[in-house]
This record gives sequence, structure tokens and C-alpha cells, in this order.
Amino acid sequence: IYVVPMVIQQSAYSIFLMGFILMMMAVLFGSIMYLIEGGRYDNETSYYMRTNLYGDGEERTPFLSIPHAMWWFMVTTTTLGYGDMYPTTDEGKIFAVVAMYLGILIIAMPLAIISRNFDVVTSKARTEDHIRMAIQQGQKKEVNLENYVMATALEVAKLNKLMSEVVEGEEEEEEEEDEE
Repeated sequence: IYVVPMVIQQSAYSIFLMGFILMMMAVLFGSIMYLIEGGRYDNETSYYMRTNLYGDGEERTPFLSIPHAMWWFMVTTTTLGYGDMYPTTDEGKIFAVVAMYLGILIIAMPLAIISRNFDVVTSKARTEDHIRMAIQQGQKKEVNLENYVMATALEVAKLNKLMSEVVEGEEEEEEEEDEE
């Protein structure tokens, strides 16, 4: 039960960084997509018009503002793709492909760190449970548990070392970003 909060706590920096980068990219990509797909203002219809999907006419653009384009970016980068907004110009399509691949990278990198933290925390919790059970059984059966406890303690020490390496790696990434 306590594993998930511990993983979230240890991965908080990665989760925050993912959210921050995603929001910054949403503003940047949303602004650029709005410029590309925003179209031109039509006085007769009082709408912004763009070239339609087939290139043989015009249609009302769904990219009405930068926040609308940011919505498109968030839906596109998470590979959800509702289909309510899509680029029709060649530049917009190329830009959309870049956004799709970038979204996969933005989300995949922190998820690797989170899954590693989850593995370390669950292994540590499992080892601690084994030690607790062994001590309880030893008290009941009066068994010499010295060897078992020492072996398990070594495993816990290895896991603690792995956890500290993960934390140090995150701190080094933070220092590198601060230097930039």
C-alpha cells in the first residue's frame, strides 16, 4: 500500500519536469501551429478560413486561437488523437509529425525513471517483508536466523545503493539544467 506514494515521492522531480516541458512545448507548438493553420480572415463569413484537406477549396479553421492549438498539441503528443483538429497544409502536416515524435519522447523518458523507481521500491518492500516474516517465524520456532537476516540485509543494502544512485542521477540532471 505504501509503495505507490513512495514511488511518486521519489519520482516527483521527473513528474514535475515532464509536466513543465510538456506545458512549454504546448505553448511553443500551439503558437506555431496557430500561425501555420490559422488561415486568413474572410469578411463575408466572418471566419478564419484555411485550405481544406484535399486542397481544392476552403474551410473554417479549427485553430481559432493559440489555446485551441495547444489543445491540439496535447491531444497529439499523448497519441490520443480525437480527430477534431488536424492540419491541412503541408507545413502543418510536417510540423504535426514532429510534434507526435516529440510527444513520445517527452512522455517516455520520465516513465523509464518512474518504472525504475517502482522496481527499486517494490524490491525493497518485498525484502523488508521477508525479514519481518523470518523474524516472526524465528521467534515461534526458535530457529537461528542469523545467516538469513545477514543475506537479506545485504540485499537491502544493494537496493538502498540503487535508490541513492537513482536520486543522485536526478540531482545531476538538475545541476546540468541549472548550468545551462
